[in-house]
Amino acid sequence: MDSHDFSGAAEHEALKAAFSATSYEAFGLGQEFSLRVDRNHPDLDALLLTTAREPWAFLTAWNPRSTPTGKSQNIAANQALAKQLAQLTDQDDRPLLVLPGRGVGPDESWTPEESFLVLGISCEQAEALCKQFSQWARLAGERGSLAGLIWTDFSNCQPS
Repeated sequence: MDSHDFSGAAEHEALKAAFSATSYEAFGLGQEFSLRVDRNHPDLDALLLTTAREPWAFLTAWNPRSTPTGKSQNIAANQALAKQLAQLTDQDDRPLLVLPGRGVGPDESWTPEESFLVLGISCEQAEALCKQFSQWARLAGERGSLAGLIWTDFSNCQPS
């Protein structure tokens, strides 16, 4: 279909609807965040200002390409993602600020996906990690902007 490598338009629309209905929750620094696609998040904006770290992305390694995967594999993948995040720095060469989180969809049969809200991560860093961990998309933004659903471009990747 396109560089996202979906099997068709219907699959893309179904994924978009599921990702848009998901609540992206994060916890840390004495705060809780519930982020949604195409919404403003003043509490997150305040944290971005306070920490002087932006842009941000919400990332996971669970269920690559939205394929249900065993819990132990998901945990191991997310631990590998956490290790990668710990090695990255922001544009000012400071460690990224990483808060634990989870993606909670409206379908109660879908297990919430352990995730990370990452402050200070560049678009390029987030894209590379989404490719590495075979994630279709991520939630991302900057202070004062709507949270956006950003699709991963797999056009330059070998099939997995």
